[in-house]
Amino acid sequence: MMYVSTWILSLVLASSPAPSTTATAPERAERAERAERACVALDEARDQLSPVDRAVLKSTLERVLSQSGLPVGSPCDAPWRVSHQLRGDGIWIVLEARGREVEAHASALAGVPHEYERLAKALLSGAPLARPAPPSPAPTVRAPAAVTPSASSPPFAPRPRAFGAPLPPTKRPPWLLYLKLGAGAVPRLLENTTAVGALGYRHRWDRWAVDLVSHVATMDSADEQPFAEVLDIASLRVSGQYLFSPDSPESWYALGGLGWARTDGELNEPFFDFVQGEGLELAFGVGYELRRTRSLRFLFELGAAWPLYTLDHFGSETGIEMGPVLTLTAGVGWTRMPRADPWNYESH
Repeated sequence: MMYVSTWILSLVLASSPAPSTTATAPERAERAERAERACVALDEARDQLSPVDRAVLKSTLERVLSQSGLPVGSPCDAPWRVSHQLRGDGIWIVLEARGREVEAHASALAGVPHEYERLAKALLSGAPLARPAPPSPAPTVRAPAAVTPSASSPPFAPRPRAFGAPLPPTKRPPWLLYLKLGAGAVPRLLENTTAVGALGYRHRWDRWAVDLVSHVATMDSADEQPFAEVLDIASLRVSGQYLFSPDSPESWYALGGLGWARTDGELNEPFFDFVQGEGLELAFGVGYELRRTRSLRFLFELGAAWPLYTLDHFGSETGIEMGPVLTLTAGVGWTRMPRADPWNYESH
């Protein structure tokens, strides 16, 4: 009886399926798809774009792959190799991944991201993709000939940036708004140095600029007596400015011009009473401008104005010569600098 039971147990064990340690085909495909991490590799041996353009396009292709559902990063399991060649009137794109190589043609640098989307979609879906027609041969590069446009010829379109060329310098706007604060003095009449403010606008043509500024100053004497001498000066000036280094981010400048000023106050000459005067004045100055390649700039200026009018002393009915009005100011200027766009030449 014992032999019969042992034989039955052996038969049951032999007939039961052994546990499988290998996954099925769908499970293996799912694991492989889940573990695959893509990355973008530039074929620098064949690529003809500049390092700046390569970096921008590499980030663009990584974003396209990420938006398509592929994990992108390192370690890299499935490299997507891409190269760009300048042929004819555009860029020839070659993308290799998953055992296939597809090609596309973009007429401009800005059209490359759209071609990336087409190529990635074809490689991920396995759909066939027709090879683009070869572009016409590139013309021989020669020195441009002088062209005189006629009345019937269409206007010239702006030329895009050459592929792989460095970005041109950003064009500075010609205008500048500024605010300056500082100290001023009328040495001939008052001993004290007090506050000065200026608000102005400047428009530049290469080395030269027109400066329109409004000055306000309140100056008093150093005496602390109840009847202290004081002068309130307001003026509007138009000056010409000369920049010594117009293409540099920092530059000295000199200016000179003419203004209209009005002065009110109280002086003790020959005795204490009200004074008033208005008329033309000559204005001169020298200054230094910093951060001229930025929207926000810093200005430092030493100025002098010479009134061409006299102050009327109400009590004595005599005229008082003011002499020079000296100012030392520092301030900030602002202009709207355009934002650099590597895809558009006209933004620079």
